[in-house]
Amino acid sequence: TLTLALALTLTLTPPAARLLCSHGARTEFPFEDQHDSQWKSMLTLAAEMDDVQSLSYCLHLGAPVHWAPHWSGKTAFFCAAAAGSSKCVDAMLRMAPEYKMVERINDRDAQGRTPLHHAVESNCAATVDLLLRNGADPSICDHKGYNAVFTAAMSGSGSRVLAMLAKHPSLSPSPVVTSLPRETRDENGRTLLHWACMKGNAKDARMAVTHFGCDLQALDGDGMNAFHCAVVANRLETVCALYDDADLGLGAGINARD
Repeated sequence: TLTLALALTLTLTPPAARLLCSHGARTEFPFEDQHDSQWKSMLTLAAEMDDVQSLSYCLHLGAPVHWAPHWSGKTAFFCAAAAGSSKCVDAMLRMAPEYKMVERINDRDAQGRTPLHHAVESNCAATVDLLLRNGADPSICDHKGYNAVFTAAMSGSGSRVLAMLAKHPSLSPSPVVTSLPRETRDENGRTLLHWACMKGNAKDARMAVTHFGCDLQALDGDGMNAFHCAVVANRLETVCALYDDADLGLGAGINARD
């Protein structure tokens, strides 16, 4: 079992795995004893490393596609999305219909997060695009109430990823009242706009206001608005961009107090 796992997940050479199998290496699945110390299966490790050939061979051996540790709920597909393994994500979405990969694209892990949440957090635009084109819903919220857009802002994902999410039908037209309510906040009372400013993403901040309808004067738990947060986070370029953007009008609050 160990030698087969090493062939598939360390050397990543399916021919070597076939040779081991021909000499009696175990291939039985499910494989409670065939995972590493982090409970990552051979299929999961191949998916994380974006090795389509090894992924395909694991499936050929009968690896269960939807197996996941009970405490995380993350299948190989979740892990591929989290690692930004766009080739493996694409390959799994193209699998035979009986695997129901597209139908289960909005499955959730133990934290209520979908594969899209994980892809957004990894800031992999190619993976995000694949998921969206195959039916991923960015309006789904995890157990904390955060959808993919809020996750993108908190993780500092690029404007390209946020722009992809903004085009989804469930997140338009502006302002988003049902999918991203203005009162959506983290545990510290911060909105999407607060996070965009703290991460120094002026384009995201503008989108938070113009597309997602965020309140310019919303205060977090410390009594700070988004402009305060940009200053405190030492995001000088963002501060200047926000101040100079007449459409946002954040410069009008330059003397606001926390």
